[in-house]
Amino acid sequence: SLPHNYMAAWFGTFGSRWRVCGPASCAVAELWDRGPAKRLNRIADLSPWVFEHVCGDLSAGLCRVEIEKENRP
Repeated sequence: SLPHNYMAAWFGTFGSRWRVCGPASCAVAELWDRGPAKRLNRIADLSPWVFEHVCGDLSAGLCRVEIEKENRP
């Protein structure tokens, strides 16, 4: 099963860890899937847990984030 802190993106290797920062906070997410649909022009799909920690209210649906490779194990 997926961890609670997963994300999907077109970059990176599966299982790699990424620091995701948004208006509410930062969280570390593991890359477990590919997406979002390229036609949407978005950089990542976040799990509900990561979205709430990084962006705040889940009902917002979208928010601006910065994503960088997490170098710690």
